[in-house]
Amino acid sequence: MPINETTDPGESLEFPVQFDLRIIYLVEADTVVEAATANILAECGARFSAARRLPTDSGKYRRLAIPVTFENRPSMHLAYAALGKLPYIKAVM
Repeated sequence: MPINETTDPGESLEFPVQFDLRIIYLVEADTVVEAATANILAECGARFSAARRLPTDSGKYRRLAIPVTFENRPSMHLAYAALGKLPYIKAVM
């Protein structure tokens, strides 16, 4: 099915789904971002492993990769929405 404005690209996902959740955040949050992210993922019922820091050239932002498994679409959407509300997180992929 071609993707258009009425098609959700996530419709083709089969759950459970595993991937590295990538987070870009402000360097000022370096001491709290991992714990806050772990709390949100746990509250959403996701299984996850330890975060690993990814290299970055920016002095303003840092990046994390977190291996995560979501059992269903609602829990995945809930986690993305909650992470996106944290003021120091700039992108979640």
